[in-house]
Amino acid sequence: MRRSVAIVHDGYVPSYRVPLYEALGRIDDLHYVVFHSEPPPESAHVAAHPPFAFDHRHVPQHMLRVVGRRVYHQRLVREIVSEYGAVVLGAWLRYMSNHAIRLAFQAAGRPVVLWGHGGHHLARQETGWPQPLTRACETAKDRLARSADAYVAYTQTGARELVATGVDARRVYALQNTIDMNAERELHARTTAVGELQIRATLGVEANTPVLVFIGRFLSEKRIQDLVGLARTVNAGRAAPARFVLIGDGPLRRHVEALAADAEHVSVLGPLDSESAACWLACATAVVVPGSVGLVVNHAFAHGVPIVTSADALHGPEIEYVQHGRNGLVVDDVAAALGELIDSPGKREHLAAGARATATRLRLDSMVDTFDTAVRAALNGACS
Repeated sequence: MRRSVAIVHDGYVPSYRVPLYEALGRIDDLHYVVFHSEPPPESAHVAAHPPFAFDHRHVPQHMLRVVGRRVYHQRLVREIVSEYGAVVLGAWLRYMSNHAIRLAFQAAGRPVVLWGHGGHHLARQETGWPQPLTRACETAKDRLARSADAYVAYTQTGARELVATGVDARRVYALQNTIDMNAERELHARTTAVGELQIRATLGVEANTPVLVFIGRFLSEKRIQDLVGLARTVNAGRAAPARFVLIGDGPLRRHVEALAADAEHVSVLGPLDSESAACWLACATAVVVPGSVGLVVNHAFAHGVPIVTSADALHGPEIEYVQHGRNGLVVDDVAAALGELIDSPGKREHLAAGARATATRLRLDSMVDTFDTAVRAALNGACS
């Protein structure tokens, strides 16, 4: 008989998670079911929508304010507690319903698997929070991690940091969080089959024009608002000015469009489909994110494009994949680094080769295997 495992992670289904959930849905002897609602409207996240090729449940979600912060309750506790043999919960404090499920499962002796950043949460303090609240959240996350039958951390760094805080190493698994890299690499191959010159002609970009791409959500933590100033600094006195192309959407989009209104070499394109984005990546010298990077690292590397970002930004766990000087640049002065990169074809090719090499190691099938192994270990009591 198939054992049923509920997954309650992001609160919604991000597009990049669909291939993972599809792969888990093809496993014969475990029945994975994804519970989801809609992303909070202020988050600028975009949800994928059914039909899905995996079992799922859409549930109502309610937002409340606690100590001035948004917290959420999803109407799924009764169904999961009564019908599922194990649960995978996002290791986030903001979902009140997750805590009710965890406590009920632990009281019944059923396994709880946490899925989160791991020890990386210690470096992600919310700016503007009072220090006592920040410390209380860190303590709560540490206790939450220790309470789990297994913890699947986004990356190896997060897993190591968890163990360093006292979590039993036998219960910790490193997923190496990724997207469907094979699909992105195949898209890149199809896109570039016509040659870069033809792609540039279609996009209206001259052969000698460097192209620098931002792709992601238009949020302050990504420092998207700094890109127009960066473009002016990089292009000052340059005979062949670089084209800065900003792809995505979010709360700061209109603000950035206003900043770029008189910036001749900055194009704010908004959200693009994957094929159109792939055309720009095929021409790109680098993907530039002045602030926080996350899975954009994987996206860029799948297309053979290095990442350039700031050393002092509050990065997501995927910053682990960026090796300075090998597949990207993590620097104090982004404008200076971009100028040097534009002027050094050898350096560009070296970093691009490193990006392509890293892409081959960030495999979705490995992530699926690790996830499933952790759940089975929890179900079989191997983590106790």
